[in-house]
Amino acid sequence: MIRISLLEKPAESLSCVGISLILLFCDLAYSLWWCIFCFVWFLSAMKEWSTEAIEKISTRLHTTVWIFSAIPMFYILLSNNINLNYLSGFCEIKTPALVLFQLFFMLLSCALAVLMLIALRNVRNTLVLAGRSPEKLERLFYRLLIISIGICVPHFLYLVCQFYDTFTMVLLKLVLRKVSIIFSTLWVYSPKTFQMWNDLICFCKSTSKKEENAVFSLLFPKCLRSSENTPKITSNNSPLMPQNKNVDDKKAILGIFFF
Repeated sequence: MIRISLLEKPAESLSCVGISLILLFCDLAYSLWWCIFCFVWFLSAMKEWSTEAIEKISTRLHTTVWIFSAIPMFYILLSNNINLNYLSGFCEIKTPALVLFQLFFMLLSCALAVLMLIALRNVRNTLVLAGRSPEKLERLFYRLLIISIGICVPHFLYLVCQFYDTFTMVLLKLVLRKVSIIFSTLWVYSPKTFQMWNDLICFCKSTSKKEENAVFSLLFPKCLRSSENTPKITSNNSPLMPQNKNVDDKKAILGIFFF
């Protein structure tokens, strides 16, 4: 009876509604965030915005993405437009308006990515004419090119496949979604990301150690006073402590891309 009710009225199943809304939210957020990333790259490369100027509008960008990703969820809950895909066995939301909404932002992000790559190519030519080495910029250019193609093409085809319900299209959608996600992680899994996490972990360790010493000094002040004259081993080359970095590099036009 439960299976029959799920097939007839999937909107009445809590698990079905939850899975479909989570998938919808992830798809919308993925499309919007990719558009925002291309927009930020466009501002930095084409309009020559600095890192500080982009950081000033970061709160607005975050708010815009999360709000526009959550608004369709309320519309789906009110309209109960949730269907069960008999081929995949998952509950999903198939609304042409939402698919066209994602296609619009995907095409917009592709246009911004092309303009950004053209701007980087012009900067590269300027460096060559000035007699400077464009090697670092070329690595950035090809990295962004590969990531842009690997995200835009599979995700665009995935959105187009939303209009078809054959078994082949269902399998193709799963493959295209995985490929697009894999390419999107290429930007996240970078040496800069691992270095930032390393600095954060080291900072948390040093902060927690200072708090423990402060509590211990309050509980046992005499014991600490007797050990004040004991020699301490210090090392400036400890691999666990974060090293000071040159903050001037972060003020460059392309500082959000590499360090």
